[in-house]
Amino acid sequence: MTEILNRSKYHYWMWKQEGISDKLSIHYQQMRVLKKKLRSEQRKIESAKRQSKFTDIMSLSDRNDKNFYTLINNQRNLRSSVTSILKYDNKIINTEEEILDTWASYYEKLATPVDNPDFDDTYKLIVEQDISALTDTYTNNRDTLAPIFSFSNHIIPTVFKNGLACPVFKKKGKPKEDPGSYRKITITNPVGKLTEKLHLVRNKDNISNIQSPLQKGFTQGEIPLVAALILTELHTEAKENGNPLIIALTDAKSAFDVVWHDGLLREMNKAGLCGDNWLLFKDWYKGLNSNIKWQGQTSRTFLESQGVRQGGVWSPTAYKIFINSLLTTLETYRIGSHIGSIYVGVPTVADDVTLVSNCPYEIQSMLDLQTFHANKFRYLISSQKSCVLNYRCADSYDWSINGEILDTPENAVHLGIQRDKLSRSGTKEVVPGRIQLARQTVYSLMGAGLYGLNGVNPKVSLHLIRCYVIPRLLY
Repeated sequence: MTEILNRSKYHYWMWKQEGISDKLSIHYQQMRVLKKKLRSEQRKIESAKRQSKFTDIMSLSDRNDKNFYTLINNQRNLRSSVTSILKYDNKIINTEEEILDTWASYYEKLATPVDNPDFDDTYKLIVEQDISALTDTYTNNRDTLAPIFSFSNHIIPTVFKNGLACPVFKKKGKPKEDPGSYRKITITNPVGKLTEKLHLVRNKDNISNIQSPLQKGFTQGEIPLVAALILTELHTEAKENGNPLIIALTDAKSAFDVVWHDGLLREMNKAGLCGDNWLLFKDWYKGLNSNIKWQGQTSRTFLESQGVRQGGVWSPTAYKIFINSLLTTLETYRIGSHIGSIYVGVPTVADDVTLVSNCPYEIQSMLDLQTFHANKFRYLISSQKSCVLNYRCADSYDWSINGEILDTPENAVHLGIQRDKLSRSGTKEVVPGRIQLARQTVYSLMGAGLYGLNGVNPKVSLHLIRCYVIPRLLY
C-alpha cells in the first residue's frame, strides 16, 4: 500500500507540473488507476480484519471463554462518551490542559466541605467533640488487632490511600459538556484494597446486625428489585382498599461525594466499630489524595476532605451506615406505610430513599425528618430532582423540603421502573420501552457481526441474542 500511495503521489505531482488540468494526461490516468487500486487494497485489509475479528468471536464462543464477552463489548457500536469541551463556572473550556485542570478543580470543590445556613452547627460541634474523645480513648486504651491488621501507629501508608479518579459519563440524555453528568470512579492501590477488604470482613457482622432491613442496596442476600416490589404491593393494597397512596422519591445531591467524615466516624462507632478497628477506619479517611485521569493525561493532586470513593471497598457499606439512622428512626416510630403489620414506609437502595404513606400529612412529616437528618449530617436534598407521586388523593397538597415545594408529576422513574399514577397497576406500560431497548441493543451489536451477509455464523448470532438482547427485552 505504501508503494501504491507513493506512486500515486508521484503521478499527481507530475500532472500538476504540466501546468494544465488535462484529464487525458497519462499521469492523470495513472493517478486514477492507482487510487482505485489503493482503495481496493484498503477494502481487502479491512475485510481481512473483520473476518479475523469474527473468527475470534466464533472460536471464543465455542469455548465459552470470558474473553468472548470482552471482545464483543469492545466491538459494540457505542457512542463516544468523551467530550472535547467542558462548561464550568460560566466558561467554556476546550483545550486538553484546561479540561484536565477543570476536572481537578470541579472534584476538588466537590470534595471540600461547604457551609449551608440550614446545617446544624450545634450538632457538628458535638460530633467533633465526640470524635476527639473517641480518638483519645482508643489511642490510650488500645486493644490488639490480629497480626494481619496490625499497623503499629494506626497509620495507613499514603500510597494505599492515593486514588486515580476517572470521570465516567452517566448517559441518560445528560449533556456531555457538563461535569455534573459524570460519575467519579476511583481506582486505588491493590494492596490497599486488600487491606480494606480484610478490615470490612472483620466488621461485617456488626454492621449487618444494625442495618435497617429496608436497606436493599449493596447488601448480601438482598436485591434492589425488592424495594420496587414493595411499592407495587403497596399500590395494589391501597387500590383494593380504596385508600390514597403518596410516594416521595427523594434525591441527595452528589450523595457519595459529600459524606461528612466526622459524622460517618461517629455513626461507625455507634455501629460497633471501636478501639483499633475504629482508629484504622479513621485513618482511611484522613489525608485522602486523588488525581484525575482523562484522555491519557493525569491532573494535579488534590485533597478529598469529604465523601466516600465510588470504587472503594468500604464505600457502599460506609454510606449505608451514614444514612442508617434516618431509616431506623422512621422504622422505630413506624411512620409511613405498612403491609399488614409489617412496616415498609421507607424502602431504600443505597442513596435512593423513598418515603411512602397513605396520609398526605404523614408524608410531609417524613420529609421533615429526612430534612432534619440531612441538615444534621450536612448534605442537601435536591428539591429539583425529588418529587411526590399522589395516587387517589382527592385534595391537592403542597409538599416541601427546606421550604421548597416539590413537583407532583403524573409519572416518575424509580429504580428503572416508570411509576404512573394514571395507570391501573401504578406503573407505565413497559412493553414498548422494552422492545425499543432490545432493538437498540441489536443495532449496537452490528459492529460485532450480528447481521446476515458476511457476519458471524447463525449459531454465534443466536448466542449473542440470548446473552445480550433477550435479557434487555425481558428484564
